[in-house]
Amino acid sequence: MMISLEAVKYVTLIFFLITVKCYAQTYVAYQIRDKATEAAIPNARVAHQNKLFYANDDGNLLVPNTLDSFEVSATGYQTEVFFTASATIRLTPAYQNIPEINFVGVDVKKVFENTLQHYKTRYYAQPSLYRGTLKQKGYMDGELINLVVADINLWSRFNFFNFKAAANFDSFVQIGLDQIKYAKSSKGKADYPFNTDVQLIPTDFVRTIFLNNQLTAILASTKDNSIRGKVIENGADLRYISFEAPENSIEGTQVSGHFTYHIRDSVITNLELFVKQKNNTRNEKNKKGEEYNLETTNFNVVFDFYKNGAHYLPAQIQVSGSGSGEYKGKEIPFSFTQILSLTDFQPTTTKGLKRKINLNKNLIDNIPSKERNKMNELLLSKEERQFIDGH
Repeated sequence: MMISLEAVKYVTLIFFLITVKCYAQTYVAYQIRDKATEAAIPNARVAHQNKLFYANDDGNLLVPNTLDSFEVSATGYQTEVFFTASATIRLTPAYQNIPEINFVGVDVKKVFENTLQHYKTRYYAQPSLYRGTLKQKGYMDGELINLVVADINLWSRFNFFNFKAAANFDSFVQIGLDQIKYAKSSKGKADYPFNTDVQLIPTDFVRTIFLNNQLTAILASTKDNSIRGKVIENGADLRYISFEAPENSIEGTQVSGHFTYHIRDSVITNLELFVKQKNNTRNEKNKKGEEYNLETTNFNVVFDFYKNGAHYLPAQIQVSGSGSGEYKGKEIPFSFTQILSLTDFQPTTTKGLKRKINLNKNLIDNIPSKERNKMNELLLSKEERQFIDGH
């Protein structure tokens, strides 16, 4: 089914060292783990001379064997630089549980307002071209039913959401599919009752990928309420802050989350936002004319930034949500996730992309049929590999 954020109401591996050949480039495989628990760390980021690499959902990572050193970071962990590394890289949690009595209050609204006021000077705000990977996954009744992994080009005119041009996204952001690595969709059971797969259409994704839009939405949703914030940990340059606001009874939404704040640069370097929703049900009809209801109950966005020169650039944006569909008295849970991992950045004078997708169509519908179900060299998670292989 097509999940619309308009309807959501919120504006918004390998365990040993190996080398593998991939696109005529030799790569080394690592696994990223939590030093305290040995749990895999998904989506960890490796930076080397402004080139970024990312771990998969199982914490497995491929990087070129030519790197003489690299920086590894992940949300909630200390950033570390490695000159040599064993097959398993272990990161130290950045923040420990602190007794409630030691928590320090913080004016979260003031931090958000200050960030918006100085957004164009602290974050890069000029025309840009990015290369990266977009991954989309949809689940129905606990089963993975669609997977798209594609190399993409992203053109951004401002690197922030342009509210004045909200009716014409193409004027300030464009996405081009460069190479389809995987694209598979499965309807699952024969009695699948819904119109389309669980997907987040690109227009809704664009609404979420700009931090200034999300901060504006949080402030709008909480304009009549305070946002309770507390400093969980103070570091030399970083503060880790959690926040929570009362439920907005009119919209039926309640926001909470946490963010990392760079004190010296006055910048939010990482933000994870959680939105709970109520009374968000809409009626649909499937291709047989049968009625069913859709309700989205949870929405989550994660932003991760890194410093490039004097400004901060987006590294990765994750968008996910969950809810349920009701069909003939049966409630069927669904969830979706889209992860935009940006690996290369360059300033540009171009006014857009020559080849771009239709932002009003589902992502998978932008892919020609002949390009789907291709097999490519890519480090998939165990779940993703089983889905592609048909297990």
